[in-house]
Amino acid sequence: MIYEQSLVKTIEPIKRTTISRLNKSKKWKYGYNKENDIVVISKTGKIGEIYEIQGLRIGLPLEPMRMHLRKENKWIKQKYPKQ
Repeated sequence: MIYEQSLVKTIEPIKRTTISRLNKSKKWKYGYNKENDIVVISKTGKIGEIYEIQGLRIGLPLEPMRMHLRKENKWIKQKYPKQ
């Protein structure tokens, strides 16, 4: 048996329905969420996957639904929002 070291793993400590409900109303606050024991690093109020790195649970931002691509399949430079 070979020992395999894994520092990062994807976990689901919160029900998907709870994540969807809070994402819909953008209720996730940036920083530590004591109720769900995760650190939210999304400033949009929505989270996607939750990773656990050496016992620390991190809620990542939701992946974008669509990408801004050119016909040649290259990125287009987007303007930053004024916020």
